[in-house]
Amino acid sequence: MPIVSDGAPVTWEPDKLLALALSRPSEALAAARDVLGGRPSAAQAAVAHQAAGVVFRDFGDIGQAIKEFKAACRFARQAGDPDRESDVSASLGAALVLAGQPRRGLSVLDSLVERSGRGVFAGRILIRRVSAFLVLGRNAEALRDAQTAVGLLSDTGDLVWEARALHYRAAIYLAMGDIERADRDYARVEALWLECGQRADYAFARLERGLAAHIRGDLPAALAYLDQAQALLDGLDIFLADLFVHKCTVLLAAGLAQEALREVNAAVARIEQDHGSATRRAELLYSSAVAAAATSDFRIAQDRSAEALRLFRRQQRPWWAARAELALLRCRFAEGADRSAALLPAARRVTARLDELDPPRAVEAHLLTGQIALARERRGEAARHLRAAANARHRGSLRTRSTGWLAQAIWCEAEGRWRGMLAACDRGLALLDLHLQTLGATELRTLATINGAQLAGMALRHAVRRGDARLFLQWSERWRGTVLRVSPVRPPADSELVADLAALRNVAARLDSALDTRAAPPSLERERRRLEAAVRQRVLHTPAVAAGRAESFRTAELTGELGDTDLLELTDVDGQLYAVVVAGQRLHLVQVGPAQAAARWSWCRPASCTRCPGA
Repeated sequence: MPIVSDGAPVTWEPDKLLALALSRPSEALAAARDVLGGRPSAAQAAVAHQAAGVVFRDFGDIGQAIKEFKAACRFARQAGDPDRESDVSASLGAALVLAGQPRRGLSVLDSLVERSGRGVFAGRILIRRVSAFLVLGRNAEALRDAQTAVGLLSDTGDLVWEARALHYRAAIYLAMGDIERADRDYARVEALWLECGQRADYAFARLERGLAAHIRGDLPAALAYLDQAQALLDGLDIFLADLFVHKCTVLLAAGLAQEALREVNAAVARIEQDHGSATRRAELLYSSAVAAAATSDFRIAQDRSAEALRLFRRQQRPWWAARAELALLRCRFAEGADRSAALLPAARRVTARLDELDPPRAVEAHLLTGQIALARERRGEAARHLRAAANARHRGSLRTRSTGWLAQAIWCEAEGRWRGMLAACDRGLALLDLHLQTLGATELRTLATINGAQLAGMALRHAVRRGDARLFLQWSERWRGTVLRVSPVRPPADSELVADLAALRNVAARLDSALDTRAAPPSLERERRRLEAAVRQRVLHTPAVAAGRAESFRTAELTGELGDTDLLELTDVDGQLYAVVVAGQRLHLVQVGPAQAAARWSWCRPASCTRCPGA
């Protein structure tokens, strides 16, 4: 049967169908099913199953992909086509690595590389092993194979596979923090796709350059590339859910939560209208929940995370389901409307699941469970979970450690250990501040707002109890300086810091992908720890970076600058509005009244209002 590519019918050619699987997957899957539904030859059945396997591999159903590749191998063997059988076996080997069977997958790939000799076919096999090494975090071996593959495929006239080889080499350079080389390869990839008329692949390359720009910390460039990729794909009537997930990530990192929510909600509406991939729909719903929480719209965040949770469970994706349930429970607790008895057993369940699947994220689950238990006056259980979370304050990522310090501060407050509580609040906010300066991950801004507000809130409540205006002002400014700071949208001037940050963001994203398939290799986690330590040391000791940081607030300097000028600063603490009044070099703390009443008053016109006192 004829295969359609970019709207134009072409004659039956195996490579056409396989190329279609990469550029227009839904059409390729339909075409493959049509072939298999007729009376195909063994050779045609092999290609159809291989194309279907590529689609399933790239769209999340790795188990089904492996089944299709195995079927393709059988038919290629029946057809007496050893080259096709080797090509499909290479795809199978890479899929086995993605499915968490690295030894088996690499064994298949190693034997194929040994038998392939040299030339174009050998280059194609090597590219599959490159993809496996990249997943496993074995960057040096991946780069060696990629360099060889580029050499074998350059100037052969096979522009498609030359572009793929360069694409993988760019991805490896990016993983290693070599941004300039990566960008040069990406530019060459784009030129090759244009030369061979692959408009969809050119759009995907634009998307890749956008991700590369995000990884190096250049958010305006990242958004520009992603917008261009979206326009190109719209022109081809291709909907790519991943593009909107990435766009949401970049917009949230830039602090543009409303825009992120608008973009991802439009994508959710589109995928539902098109009856698109349920796998991608679930991920879009989760991104929508994260964006809604970043706007403090916890009702929408709950609805989206609950819907995503149902889909992830149905799809048997336990890691994603645990993430979605944690987001759902966090929103319910933050909103304050659902602190019922049912919330605590749900929190226990998701904590136990994350202890098994994702220990760093389990720290956040232990914190939440401890808070819920404390609100339910179950102090023994609260102590167990809060201490489990607090144990992470000296190890792990910046995000994990800041969560650990929050848990420590909450338990100190519960026990009335005020000095320990203030010290924990100080350390937790310092780590949040450092993380916001550098990584700006998707969920971090929301967590910084929630966790930072809790850390500052504990210190502010203590200042109110003591009636200490100076302490109140210090922590009010500290909270504003961390939680309300504008994250950097351009990379820092330090090129070595940019390289380390790029490599760290890359390995963090790859770890998340690996956790989804339960195939996270220990080497990736070790590399993440190494890079984060390097980034932390460089940020703390590089003057060019330190110069961009907000200076510490000093009350004495403020009063000196004010002179005879009076200052009044308002801060909301647990729904009550407090004012710090600085007058004549002296500070006073005054309780103003309910913050909600003050907000209503600010919208009134006192001269005409008949409801407000004094009108």
